[in-house]
Amino acid sequence: MSPGPKSQRPQRDRLPPRQRAVAELRVIDLGVQPAFDPDTWRLEVGGLVRTELRLSWQEYLDLPRVRRVADFHCVEGWSVLECRWEGVLLGAIAEAAKPQPDAHFVYVESEDGYSTNMPLDVAMDDDVLLADRLNGEPLPEKFGGPVRLVVPKKYAYKSAKWVRRIEFISEDRPGYWELRGYSNTADPWTNDRLASPTIAADSATGPFAPRGGSYAAAEEYQCGEAVKGECTPMKQLSDCEHCGGKGTCTAKGGRSCRECLDATGHGAREWVAVRCSYCGGRGKVLVEAKSKRRRKRRRSKAKS
Repeated sequence: MSPGPKSQRPQRDRLPPRQRAVAELRVIDLGVQPAFDPDTWRLEVGGLVRTELRLSWQEYLDLPRVRRVADFHCVEGWSVLECRWEGVLLGAIAEAAKPQPDAHFVYVESEDGYSTNMPLDVAMDDDVLLADRLNGEPLPEKFGGPVRLVVPKKYAYKSAKWVRRIEFISEDRPGYWELRGYSNTADPWTNDRLASPTIAADSATGPFAPRGGSYAAAEEYQCGEAVKGECTPMKQLSDCEHCGGKGTCTAKGGRSCRECLDATGHGAREWVAVRCSYCGGRGKVLVEAKSKRRRKRRRSKAKS
């Protein structure tokens, strides 16, 4: 089994911009964790290939195996250093399927309805693999087991969990989060979190518009003041299982509440789309306008 490359970046330089190191992976999904049955599990490979594949669990395990040590960077702002992955290179899957000359992109689908996409040359990198083991143990279902994609040089939303189909295509096809405003290139080292540095603040129809209303006018604001030094990407409010998209939960109450991005902790009554002066607009936060006005009043009283 090939050990593969290991990052030689010094420890002090291991974290991309606006990332913090944590001890282990966190559970992030669409609310479904598919159960694994080795008797019925199949991995499909199709699209613009000369040989379509439909691999059983044993056929997948019989493919050439590799080990890779790589850092894992989540777009939410946390990173796990030196994850020890084991599995099958995506390049080995391509070698078996033999993509046609007009295949330029790869589209990956998951059991839970998730999807992601990348150029073919990115997918064929020597550290991109289908992983079924993590740190010497079978990959847990909560982290994408039995098989997840691992794309170390990209934010982790490119590393789809519970992979069931890989399609080689001629034109790019945005995946789940790419359709919802996240960057298509997802480079952690350039803080490349969102598709555009600006999002129309008065739109109620875009991927970040709150349900039942629109954003107030965009304002310059220092994200460190809003979320204690972390520049947090905007999430779709309708995905929040706690408040159902109303934006009334707080930033301190767990993952669901963080998806609402109420950075003030007071409940979102009037949301403001913010262009962060610290990160140049690449990472966005939402700030409750009412709380911002209260802070201005307190500063005015202090000066008087």
